[in-house]
Amino acid sequence: MSKESCYILLKGAHTHITTLDELTFINSTGNSGMATAGSGDVLSVIITGLLAQGYSEADALIIGAYLHGWAVDFAANILNKRCWLPIL
Repeated sequence: MSKESCYILLKGAHTHITTLDELTFINSTGNSGMATAGSGDVLSVIITGLLAQGYSEADALIIGAYLHGWAVDFAANILNKRCWLPIL
């Protein structure tokens, strides 16, 4: 049985990232407003953009998660988080 190597990113109010060296980083930015449709898509685009600029995989994940959470925190100070969710 072979051991596969991969990075793990668990998106949430405080995203967790585990690297190939088995180091775990917990992002300090973000809030419950990230639990809305398309939020993970935005995070994927941020990370892909960082990789395209030449950042390492670990740095792209860590920086991307931070920027993604920071943007949501910034928006939460301007808008009410409820306006991000669909009205039922």
